Amino acid sequence: MADHVCTSCGKAFSHASGLGQHAQAKHPEQYGQAGAPNRSRLLAGKGVIVAALALLAAIGILYGASQAANGVSAPSGAQASAEDPANGDGNATVTIVGYEDFQCPFCQRFDTQILPQIEAEYIKSGKVRFVFKDFPPALRNPSYHPQSLAAHQAAGCAGEQG
Repeated sequence: MADHVCTSCGKAFSHASGLGQHAQAKHPEQYGQAGAPNRSRLLAGKGVIVAALALLAAIGILYGASQAANGVSAPSGAQASAEDPANGDGNATVTIVGYEDFQCPFCQRFDTQILPQIEAEYIKSGKVRFVFKDFPPALRNPSYHPQSLAAHQAAGCAGEQG
């Protein structure tokens, strides 16, 4: 029983794998066009993707520059008070307010992998001030990180003592 037929020569095959092997061996010029993508097509596709990303980046940079030139600024959001723990120059032009939970694994990853880079590149140079806000999700749902509320309270007490 032949369910698969080569469209180039009419040879019948009972399995698709047999047809694929036949097409690759006997009709390589068509297999390269109709079958799996060849190397030049893959490279061309990657080139198109890289060009598109470069174009998007250029548009973003130009748009951002035009917005800055027009005096547009970020909307005011979270406010930091003088009592909040902070790193960096109090007169820095940028203030980052970070809401974190003492038991959150993603917050821990931020603190160990991302924050050191921000400190090295921006905080130590006086460009950025980082303000820490403790935000335990246990205030909303006690079953989520059950020890974070106690850690939040302990940190508050430690902060009051200096």
